[in-house]
Amino acid sequence: MIAYDAPLGTNTRAGLGLGYAQSVINGNMYGDSTDVNSYQTTAYIGHERGPWFIRGSASMGWNDYSSERPIVFPGVDRTANAHYSGQDYTVLANTGYHISAPQKFTVTPLASLQYSRVNIDGYTETDAGDIDLQVQPQGYDFVESGLGTKVERDFSYHGWMFVPEVHAEWLYELNNPALDETAKFTAAVSPSFTTPGLKTDPDMFHMGAGLTVLSCACSTTKMSLEAGYDYYWTNDSYSVHEITMRFADRF
Repeated sequence: MIAYDAPLGTNTRAGLGLGYAQSVINGNMYGDSTDVNSYQTTAYIGHERGPWFIRGSASMGWNDYSSERPIVFPGVDRTANAHYSGQDYTVLANTGYHISAPQKFTVTPLASLQYSRVNIDGYTETDAGDIDLQVQPQGYDFVESGLGTKVERDFSYHGWMFVPEVHAEWLYELNNPALDETAKFTAAVSPSFTTPGLKTDPDMFHMGAGLTVLSCACSTTKMSLEAGYDYYWTNDSYSVHEITMRFADRF
């Protein structure tokens, strides 16, 4: 993502960003896989007053999906392929409060609330003959809350400042619909049918660590570089690994 922001006042900044992401989803049981290329635009705003802060963002994205579905049973060994698109819309608000702790540590309790709307366009599979599926459009609404804590400490070295941190979070889906799919075979006589889809555990846990490097140990930092690793998991064996890098410069 590349973004530009500017101050709206002494304690408030707002900006606009454009981003790209690639995700790969692999099924454990049947060998299904889906690649997702996402193109997003995000508007954001943040306000700080002393140790307290609040941030908000609204984003809109267009997603390009490519999927493979192996079909294997006695006498049949085919792979159905699909290429389709969709859109997502997200509004996020989060807040936190910095608490000074002994040995120059800072502890920050965090809370967040996020609403997302995901639309997936209809599509027709190819390459598997009369057992290709014609899938109807889908739409889902998600609401997710978050509670967590971050612990960090800064170290100065030869005019540079290093800020390592660790964090943990509990995410809970207040609205968590099942990803059901209504489809029919491309054979002309096929009726429509609905397949129960993914229904994840509403509880998700998140732990991670990061390091921020600032170009000087002063209040008017010119440049910063952040790197982090995050791991998400649920009790029903779904997990995500995430690596993030962020560079910021003031001009």
